[in-house]
Amino acid sequence: MGLAKNRLTGSLPRQVGTLRNLGSGEIPANLGSCVRLETLLLQSNSFQGSIPSSLSSLKGIQVLNFANNNLTGEIPEFIGSFQPLTSLNLSFNGFHGRVPNEGVFRNSTAASISENYTGGF
Repeated sequence: MGLAKNRLTGSLPRQVGTLRNLGSGEIPANLGSCVRLETLLLQSNSFQGSIPSSLSSLKGIQVLNFANNNLTGEIPEFIGSFQPLTSLNLSFNGFHGRVPNEGVFRNSTAASISENYTGGF
């Protein structure tokens, strides 16, 4: 867990002490309740399944990296609606279907989706 450079004040919640490594299984849907999250780096793990729809509430997200996992399904349209998103890496997963054409997907240097089963913008 990296908490550097966050200007934290007060005490950490006691639940922090019971956290475990989340490197496999499905991406926890409750990450969507972290509505002020700016960076989510889950690359190079063994996550599987699809990107949970609850992540659509991460309106302030700037960096998303889900590369090198075992994620499947279609790339959610809501990712294209994240206005501040400047870097997206979904490479080396099992995504399929059409790639959304809004937001970060319009910038080929900001979005990496290589090594999936996607097609067309």
